[in-house]
Amino acid sequence: MQLDQDLITSIKDAVHKNMTEQLQFTQKMIQFGGQRGEEAAVQDEMLSQYSKRGYDTKKIDMDESVLSKQPAAGKFSPQHSKGPVVIGVHEPGSSTPGGKSLLLNGHVDIVPVGPQDLWKHSPYSGDIEDGW
Repeated sequence: MQLDQDLITSIKDAVHKNMTEQLQFTQKMIQFGGQRGEEAAVQDEMLSQYSKRGYDTKKIDMDESVLSKQPAAGKFSPQHSKGPVVIGVHEPGSSTPGGKSLLLNGHVDIVPVGPQDLWKHSPYSGDIEDGW
């Protein structure tokens, strides 16, 4: 499917307009940390962010019998944390006839940071240096 040039321009404009806000959001998410077993706070923030955007949200305990009933559920692994699963679904309203729905899926746990003395900045600072 090829995108209409007006749509491409609209997307680029929206990204440019909201870049500062998106970077601040990304920094905030990094600052939560969230190593395996410590995901609850960052998942609560994701739930809040999805709700602010008007998405249909669900928060589900990591329970194989419950998760297996969800569309697009991945394979359950008992080695994963017991942190909650957060789901955000955007469905176009009547203002967008024929629009597509969007299901967001991801994970917030991170790998161990290793020796912190090897980091120039704290791994959870979210610092941007020289534009990066």
